[in-house]
Amino acid sequence: MKEIAVVDFLPENECGQIFETTHSRTLDGCYIVHLPLRRKATELGDYYALALRKFYKLERRMVADPLLKENYISFMREYAALGHMELVQPPYGHINCYYIPHHAVTTKFRVVFNVSAPTSTGISLNNVQLVGPRSQDSPSSILLRFRRYRVAITADIEKMFRQVLVASEHRDYQRIIWREPPEDEIRVYRMKTITYGLGCSPYNAV
Repeated sequence: MKEIAVVDFLPENECGQIFETTHSRTLDGCYIVHLPLRRKATELGDYYALALRKFYKLERRMVADPLLKENYISFMREYAALGHMELVQPPYGHINCYYIPHHAVTTKFRVVFNVSAPTSTGISLNNVQLVGPRSQDSPSSILLRFRRYRVAITADIEKMFRQVLVASEHRDYQRIIWREPPEDEIRVYRMKTITYGLGCSPYNAV
């Protein structure tokens, strides 16, 4: 199996330097980032068969729960319509890639991507990444600033992680398995934006 393509001319644990030397922007200003992969990480193994098994389990759950199925399909359709994932054309090949298993949390519906699932070598995608230093202010400084002025304003960036693109050469590390009706052929997609659950996503997004 080939080694993971990484930036090899920087010291280890230099997530910020990797960002500074590899990020770019599209013509409309959207950031494009690389996944900060460790230079001396153990190789990722194969995960396709396990991801496929988990997807079949998810399908059985959706057949038994029509509301879950409706919400899941709606979520995936929106993901594709916004251009946040793209179809991978066969033959797929399973070298230098990672299949992210996914499932739903139904209390307040959302799809969860499990990037810590180990491959055949026992290594997950999160194991081969640099996380990066904390880039937010400390809670105490936020509270002090919040109390400093008479009026406080807060804001929320909708789908914050999904506003940042992943470089095309790293998107195959964000593959997922999906299809709508069980009668269709299994399809493989790859996420074009940074994914919630990746250890480096908070740093890259901020």
